[in-house]
Amino acid sequence: MRFLRYDILKYMNIYLKSGYLNAEEIVETRIPFTFITGARGIGKTYGFFKYFITNHIPFILMRRLQDEAELQHDPITSSLSPVCFDLSVPWHSEKVSKKIRKIIREDTDEEICIIVALSTFSGARGIDLTRYDYCIYDEFITEPHVRSIKMEGLALMNAYETINRNKELQGHDPVMMICLSNSLNIANDVFMQFDLVSIAESMLETDQEIYQDPENHLQLFILQHSPISAKKAKTALYTAGSEEYAKMAIENKFILNDFTYVKKRSLKEYICIWAVGDLYVYQHKSRQDEYYITFTKGPTKKIYGSNYMDLQRCRRDKWRYWTMYLDGCIRFDSYKAVALFEKYFN
Repeated sequence: MRFLRYDILKYMNIYLKSGYLNAEEIVETRIPFTFITGARGIGKTYGFFKYFITNHIPFILMRRLQDEAELQHDPITSSLSPVCFDLSVPWHSEKVSKKIRKIIREDTDEEICIIVALSTFSGARGIDLTRYDYCIYDEFITEPHVRSIKMEGLALMNAYETINRNKELQGHDPVMMICLSNSLNIANDVFMQFDLVSIAESMLETDQEIYQDPENHLQLFILQHSPISAKKAKTALYTAGSEEYAKMAIENKFILNDFTYVKKRSLKEYICIWAVGDLYVYQHKSRQDEYYITFTKGPTKKIYGSNYMDLQRCRRDKWRYWTMYLDGCIRFDSYKAVALFEKYFN
């Protein structure tokens, strides 16, 4: 695990002098799986669009749902419009297939990007996307009011396989997948799939903004010290709105997650009583109504797997633990354990 401390970020200038995100610095790392969460309006999407358009690099723009992707076709609703307006770049969209369109510069006839939806990405498998070296997946953490995709992390990996194909086997660099979002849910399906929940927890606890693991081809940025956010905190919405909204939109806090019952404990005072999947359930030796769930293995004969039938049996036999969880009687060693427990029981 490699962390870059905030106090030495001068060696990686993730913020421009203007205070906005430095997209170029991040692109130049060329780490294939790049995840960035940050407050609203600090230049995440804008910065990467500007970099690729300015350098005439065509890219894939991916949104979760088809109706979200279709909004990007129209200059009135597209997030490309502010960037293109500032750069004086006129554009229009052209049909590639039934659900896929590309954006063309009208002044040079160059392609800016191709727009796809993750939910309908299977329709893109007949299209050669290997000419693209970059893909931006915008808003990868689902907002509560937006329809999610079941097993979204797996869907994203399948999409990457379609885009990347055999580029590496042919001696080319792998596609750089840049996932951008506001911070809402640390236990989102993408973080779960890429095993980033515990890493994100550690970053929040230690006030780190950057995690890089080049050997495993991924990096995570949790932007907690944006100069732009500090300025926006004094504007009308954030002085009039709720504190909870400001924590998400300004401070980049994961407001959908309750860390109250997450705390590592010594297992010397506990005994393992059963397990499900990767989780082990411990009971306190003297306080019989106190339970602790962890990834640390313990000796027990009562083990449920994580397959469909085992989880059904677990829910049938251990339903009272779900009730105890809702009543706040269970503690966890990490938020990843909380998320997996919820997944197993839902």
